[in-house]
Amino acid sequence: MIWQLSGAAALLVFMAMEHGQISNIEAGQWETTITMDIPGLGGESATKNSYCVSAEEAAAGPRRMFEPEDSSCEMLSYSYGEGTLAMEMQCYADGGELKITTMGSFTERAYEMTSMTEATFGGAPMSMTSKISGRYLGPCDPVQ
Repeated sequence: MIWQLSGAAALLVFMAMEHGQISNIEAGQWETTITMDIPGLGGESATKNSYCVSAEEAAAGPRRMFEPEDSSCEMLSYSYGEGTLAMEMQCYADGGELKITTMGSFTERAYEMTSMTEATFGGAPMSMTSKISGRYLGPCDPVQ
């Protein structure tokens, strides 16, 4: 559950980069690297993903991309502009709750963020820090 929410947060943060002097993010192939550190679970874990952002997705409004699709989550705060982004989300699922705080910086073709997750499942607290970076690779790969 936490991995899914953190991965989704990374993609949502990426999709929110349209604002201010950046009229549109670059449509095309993007690569995202997520490094997660969950204390007590053996150190860091990293994943790298590549995905295509369509022209329609690139042109969509940023706040809409952050709004939780699922009623178990709500946006607590959200701000972006001047090359920075900050948001806070609260989720309730699987008998627990999560609070995700994300801060970072972006340009049209790259971003770097840190996401901190505090969770309680079955009365047991847990925390995780994720470092998220992304970069534009070029036009979308036609085989994807």
